[in-house]
Amino acid sequence: MLPVFILDRTPDATDTVAWASICHRKDKYVLIRHDQNYERSRWDYAPRKRPFAVSLNGPRFTYSHHTTLENAIKAARKLAKTKI
Repeated sequence: MLPVFILDRTPDATDTVAWASICHRKDKYVLIRHDQNYERSRWDYAPRKRPFAVSLNGPRFTYSHHTTLENAIKAARKLAKTKI
């Protein structure tokens, strides 16, 4: 089972970690982060309807987006149990 981390910028989250402490990990992990806006074009941003993102090995490989932190934690645990 992969470890699950929640970034410290995530609202209403407890037991969080700073990005600098996990960014150079060599093993795989699941990350939950809060993305409040998305880029519609190079000059325009819009608020996300599902701001909680679940990613594999950092923010580059996003698995899913969710409306609540609880749903993101459920999805992260499910992803952590799969064999990748």
